Parts: sequence; structure tokens; C-alpha cells
Amino acid sequence: MVDSIGKTGIPVEGLKLIDPSKLKPQKISDIEDGNLKARLEKLAAGADEVIRQKFTTWDLPPDELYAEVKVNGKTVVKITNNGYAQSSNGIGGKLMAAGIFDNEAGEGPRLAQQRAEKIAEYLGGEVVKAPTALSQSEWKQLPEPTEVFDQAGYDAYMAEREKFIEENHRQAEALRNSGWYETLFQTQAIAQDDS
Repeated sequence: MVDSIGKTGIPVEGLKLIDPSKLKPQKISDIEDGNLKARLEKLAAGADEVIRQKFTTWDLPPDELYAEVKVNGKTVVKITNNGYAQSSNGIGGKLMAAGIFDNEAGEGPRLAQQRAEKIAEYLGGEVVKAPTALSQSEWKQLPEPTEVFDQAGYDAYMAEREKFIEENHRQAEALRNSGWYETLFQTQAIAQDDS
């Protein structure tokens, strides 16, 4: 930052030194500003959700091959019963750029068949249905995905996290008691004066 006189740096005029020894941790539930409290609660909930996701997996029914798209006898795209298309990056990029996956409707084998036909037409190939291809009614009867939460892993992580937080608080308290903050501020003020 350059000021109007041509000096560089952060202007310190008007800054007030905060005495960190007077800062007190405060629980979100004790905050009286409703807007701030709501934002902090949302932030805390989001952080907890991110942590929980680290310990969450999904037990999914197997997604078998529905069909292959072959061009000149060579498989270029594989499509699963859920409709996922697997290809090389080069072919996938061409399909995306051509809008092959735009305006699709349906799910499961219906989507897989639609994609297979559109891709085969675009690439000049043929659709070869796999023996593991499901009908729409067979696909609808598959079990729903279930969420699996690793409670033991989550609990161990949270215990380690709590130890880490406590150690950081202890170190911060030691720094506050050592006068480090005041020294840092004074050093910054001297550096500003010398420039």
C-alpha cells in the first residue's frame, strides 16, 4: 500500500493496541447480537458437518455395466445401470462440448439407454448391451443407498482435536503472559517510523 506521501506500508496512525490479556473467550450462546450469533452458529454447524462427512461413507448397491458404445469394434464408452458414462478424457470432452448430456430425462437404465444411443449416434458407433444390464423395474427394486457413519473414528478425531485446541490455548496464554504481543506491536510501530 502506498499513501499520498509515497510511503509504503500499513498506516498505524489511529490504531489502538488491543490488550490480549483482556480478551475473554465467549460461548456463542452468550452472544447478545442476534445476527452475529446466527452467523457464528451457522459457521459452527457447517464446520461440524464437514468433519462428520470425513467419517461418512455410503453403502451403495453395485452399479453394473449397462452397455458399451463401440466404434469400429473398439469400446470407447462404458455406461452403467445408473447412467454413468465412463470414457477417456478426450472422448468425454468431445461429448460434453457437443452437449450430448444436455436436456436428459430419466434415471437408471432409462437414462443409460438414452445416453448410449446419443453417444453412439454422435460417434458413429453402436450400442452393445451388457448381460448385467437391468430393466427399469429391476433397477427400481435395488436397495436404497444407506449412510454409514464411523462413530468411533469421529469420536477419536474429536478427542484429538480437543487436545489440539487445548494445547493452542495453553500456548496462546503463555505468549500473552510473556509480553510477546506488546513487543510485536512496538516492533511494527518502530518499523513504520523508520520507513
